[in-house]
Amino acid sequence: MTASTDFLPFATGAGANVVSQALYAADTAVANGFSSGIASSAKFNKVFRQASFVAAGIANWIANTLNTNVPDDGNLTTFVANLATAVKVAATSGGFITDSGSVNALVGTSSPAPAALTAGLQVAIQVANTNTGAVTFNYGGLGVKAVLSEGNAVKAGQLVAGQIYLLMYDGTQWELLSVGLDVPATTGQAGIVALAANSDVVAGADTAKAVTSQGVAKAVQGGSYTYAGDSGSANAIVVALTPAPAAYSAGFAVEVRMNATNTGATTINVNGLGAKAVQFGGAALVAGQLVAGQIYCMIYDGTNFQLQSSSAPTIVAFSFGGSSGYIQWSNGFKIQVQDITVTTASSQTFSYVSAFNTWSRAWINGDDGNNDVSVYVTGTTASTATVRSATTGTAGCTLFSIGY
Repeated sequence: MTASTDFLPFATGAGANVVSQALYAADTAVANGFSSGIASSAKFNKVFRQASFVAAGIANWIANTLNTNVPDDGNLTTFVANLATAVKVAATSGGFITDSGSVNALVGTSSPAPAALTAGLQVAIQVANTNTGAVTFNYGGLGVKAVLSEGNAVKAGQLVAGQIYLLMYDGTQWELLSVGLDVPATTGQAGIVALAANSDVVAGADTAKAVTSQGVAKAVQGGSYTYAGDSGSANAIVVALTPAPAAYSAGFAVEVRMNATNTGATTINVNGLGAKAVQFGGAALVAGQLVAGQIYCMIYDGTNFQLQSSSAPTIVAFSFGGSSGYIQWSNGFKIQVQDITVTTASSQTFSYVSAFNTWSRAWINGDDGNNDVSVYVTGTTASTATVRSATTGTAGCTLFSIGY
């Protein structure tokens, strides 16, 4: 947008009501001012035109030099400051030139041509070609010099054909003072900074867009950075976080909603980075410490993932009917009770109501109706107990067993 000024010249139209320059110059009022009485309007208009003409000219020059509006607002301080700035710019400027060079090689001169390149010299140039890489500038045939932006080589597409850019010579190379609108900012290049959409923040993959506080809040609240559902099986947890972590590092935390209750030692594999053991209190997990549908926090210690809390065993199965029954907990622990009949003094093997997974221990109490009999357990397996009796008759006994 072209800058404008409110300062306008007065009585400049053709046939304006002003006295001629010869009459005005010869008038004694030029030296002494108008005396009281009636003065000629043509003489007044001449005075007004000369004063307004100069004021409008200065205001227009400021507006064009600084590309800023100059309002008639009575603010003398701003007017004087803008005038001073415009003088400085004009004193160090090579003026406006049109690029006559090729892609990545700016060429141009001004009239009059500069005698030499001096530090602080400024030039506004309208480039002819969009650059594809590093750029040089040969001003007035005084030598090819690099064009830099923020101390770095100009990036491809930073100078757009038809656009005007301000360059300043620093004594060695030209520095680009204005940035092309089509150039995105990077860590080493000034430019436009685009704002990331909330979905971009959640995805966490974009490296060029700025993040708003709202985007950060929504991403953190969404939980995808550290939370995921388990897609694996019992004892082999598999999760995928968004965005995917590049590697495991000590302190890395993940929150997992379990897909299955574990039955023993367990591993976790995050985004395919490799299966790592899950420990609790420095030891491998035992059955039931992770329960299907529950959420657990695990933190990587550099070698293993440490479970931050373990589920207390809960009853997952029980059955009682008549003279036998059992209770089983989520960690696999089981208690059983069953009535048996011992009929001889020899060994007898009895099957448990519900077989244990790995091992068992049992004890027994017996009564023949008159006195306690000598009955004891001599061996157990995961599914049976061997009972010996010292009685020659029949005795009703209760077999108690525990195990996993």
